[in-house]
Amino acid sequence: MSILGIIPAKGHSNRLPDKNKLKINGRTLVEYTIDAAINGCIEDIILASDDDEILSLADKYGGIIQVMKRPQELSQDGKEVPDVVKYVIDNIDKKYDGYAILQPTSPLRTSQSIQKCVRTFLNCQYEFVYGATMIDSVKTVVPNGSIYIIRDENSWWSENSCAVILPEEECIDIDTPLDFKIAKVIMNDC
Repeated sequence: MSILGIIPAKGHSNRLPDKNKLKINGRTLVEYTIDAAINGCIEDIILASDDDEILSLADKYGGIIQVMKRPQELSQDGKEVPDVVKYVIDNIDKKYDGYAILQPTSPLRTSQSIQKCVRTFLNCQYEFVYGATMIDSVKTVVPNGSIYIIRDENSWWSENSCAVILPEEECIDIDTPLDFKIAKVIMNDC
C-alpha cells in the first residue's frame, strides 16, 4: 500500500509573513517537515508551492523530493489546504492508496508520529486519519493540523475517520509571531 506525502507551503502569509521560510536552529519549517516525512513510511513526497525559493529547498535532498509549482490562485486568501491537495492529486500520474498532508507549520511533528498515523490509516481502513491532542480537563479531542491522511480528495472529515493522539509537544501550529516564539523556545533556539 502506498502513501504520497504532500507538503503544501505557500510563499505568503498574512498573520506571519513568509512563515514557511522562517528558520529555527538554521533550518526552515519546510525542511523540518521534509525530514520527518522522509522517515515517516511515505513512499513519495511532493512539495507544492507557489514560491520558487520554497521549491528550491527540495534540491538539498538529492532528487527524492518532487516539486509542484501550484497556481497563484491556490495561494490567495480563502483557498484552503484541501484545494491544494485536490490540485496535486489531479496533476500527478500515479494514484496512491492514501495522501498524507504535512503542513510546515508543525515543525515538532516527528517521523514516528507520521508512521503511527500511516499505520492506523492502512491497518484500520479509515478514509480519514488526523493528528490530534487531548484536552484532559474536558476529555476533548482536538485536531492539531500536523498530520492529515485521506483516501482521496473527498475523504476530508469522513464519518469513517480516526483521531490519533500525538504528544502534546508536537502539537504546536505556527500561525502567529507568538506561536513562532514558543516553537523557538521549545526547540532551544532562543
